[in-house]
Amino acid sequence: DLSSGINAEYGDLSSGINAEYGDNVVEGLVYATKTQFGLFNGQCPKKMAERLVNDIVATILVFDNMVKQLAMLYILLNDRPDIQEKMVKELRETEVYSYGDLDKLKYTEYCILECMRMRPSLLRGSRDFKDHVKSKKDSSFGHYKIPKELAVGIKIHFSEYVQQMNPKVWDDPTEFKPERWANGFSPDKYHYMPFWVGQRSCLGRHLGMMLMKIIMYHMNRNFDISQAWSEASAPVWLQSMATIRLTGDVPCRFTKRVAQQ
Repeated sequence: DLSSGINAEYGDLSSGINAEYGDNVVEGLVYATKTQFGLFNGQCPKKMAERLVNDIVATILVFDNMVKQLAMLYILLNDRPDIQEKMVKELRETEVYSYGDLDKLKYTEYCILECMRMRPSLLRGSRDFKDHVKSKKDSSFGHYKIPKELAVGIKIHFSEYVQQMNPKVWDDPTEFKPERWANGFSPDKYHYMPFWVGQRSCLGRHLGMMLMKIIMYHMNRNFDISQAWSEASAPVWLQSMATIRLTGDVPCRFTKRVAQQ
């Protein structure tokens, strides 16, 4: 039933959405955009249309990347049971009743931040030289000089993964060390870019962090979680042109915890 979330923000759309699409969230949101709001026939106010499209895109991207990120986290924790034990201890000893209480989950946040450093969902980005072309000035990139006559159409491609694993920037970059984020550590924004930076940074970065903490909190409060793959069937992560992808499943064993007195 999609009505509960959509009705609160955009009015009563349940009859059309549920009758046509049932539990298909993506198709239901597209239906709401096209049919109820008239996004493509000029009936939808511009600001409402932009807000709805942003909500759709952010929701889809956040959930897709969030699930991959948590799967990556449990792969990394498989080799560090001591870190997993410490994280679970915090999750079970901390009471979370509100959004503000999530800030108490410091070590859990460190684990998530470190996972996004070592296994970011996005591997690369690109920027162009528009500003330099407009100013009609020669440019430079590192040791390379770019005359203004050649700057038109040039794009600079960069890799977040390479930067976040750069030994010139990070101590022991191949080691999973959540503690590096303690004591208010804040890396340069161009050294750590899991959500990108600037005007094109991720719209759902705060939503994603919040949801990952909430999911980890409830899962570990209610279940003992152990990784359940063998060495022969261990999950494999692959680098494509733009993203990290997992091949196969990430099997974990969930054992219901006995109610604590």
